Amino acid sequence: MSPNEQLVYVQNFSDKNGNFIKAPFSETYPDCLMLTADFLQEAENKVKMTFKWEIFGESTEIERKTFNEMKPYMVKGWNESFEKIETLLNTKK
Repeated sequence: MSPNEQLVYVQNFSDKNGNFIKAPFSETYPDCLMLTADFLQEAENKVKMTFKWEIFGESTEIERKTFNEMKPYMVKGWNESFEKIETLLNTKK
């Protein structure tokens, strides 16, 4: 990966056989999302990462509502993951 790069992924849920399914935690969650991850080199050893989720493809009003209501939980989950990574990296120094 280069220092300044953008990655785009389309994600959905699947069962153990790879078949598309509804989200296991909500029947009203959108079927397909697009995640855009931007990486920007700010200094020699510092990269700023920005993540953006949006609904990909068709969705109903209730799916959009569910997605928007769950955004704070997504942010919390990402922040907790990065805190764990930072802790691990600091213990390796």
